[in-house]
Amino acid sequence: MHAPTGSLWVESLEQGPVDGLALLSTVGPGCYRLRVHARGRGTLPDKTSPEPVEDYLVMAWPAPWADADILRTSDRLEHDLAHAAGAPQPQPPAPARSKEQEKLRRRLLRG
Repeated sequence: MHAPTGSLWVESLEQGPVDGLALLSTVGPGCYRLRVHARGRGTLPDKTSPEPVEDYLVMAWPAPWADADILRTSDRLEHDLAHAAGAPQPQPPAPARSKEQEKLRRRLLRG
C-alpha cells in the first residue's frame, strides 16, 4: 500500500473514518505492507444483524515497494471447512496385527 501523504486509516465504506483506531502509517509517507485477519465472517452469511458479528485485526508496517501484489485469502478454506460436515471423514489406519491374528483372519476368510 502506498501512503503518499502518510495518512493511512481504516474507514467504513458506509460511514467513513472509524473513530478510536490508530493511524496505520506510523512512520509517515511511504510504502506499507498490510495484513488483515478476520474472525466470524461465516457467522451470519445470509442474514443481517444490528450488532457486529465480525472482528478484524489490521496490521501495517513500513516496507519497500513491490511490483507484484500479494493477496491471499482464507475465504475458500473457511468455506471448505464449514461445508465439510457431510464429507466422508478420514479413517485412522487399522491397528497392526500379530502373525497369529493374521493367520486366523486368513483361515476365517477362506471358510
